[in-house]
Amino acid sequence: MAELEEQDAELNRRTLELAERCRNAEGKEREKLEAEVRQAIERHFEVRQKRRQLNLESLGAELERLGEAIEKRNAAREEIIQRRQTELLGQGNDLEF
Repeated sequence: MAELEEQDAELNRRTLELAERCRNAEGKEREKLEAEVRQAIERHFEVRQKRRQLNLESLGAELERLGEAIEKRNAAREEIIQRRQTELLGQGNDLEF
């Protein structure tokens, strides 16, 4: 992911630089630079899409983990509530280590 972030930043810088040069160029040089700008934008788009895809996959894994945690807590609901009540009311076990 860090590599994609670096590529994103570099392609953004390069695209802006090429666009600046293109705006100041004329004739064949401008046509050449327009093509380079287009190519840079296409590469930049692909890198950003890859970053978004990886982010989506990461979020999906996090959602799955959270869903499992909720199911586990729902299954242990009574035990969790009882422990909290015991804790709050100072009814600890005298035989604890």
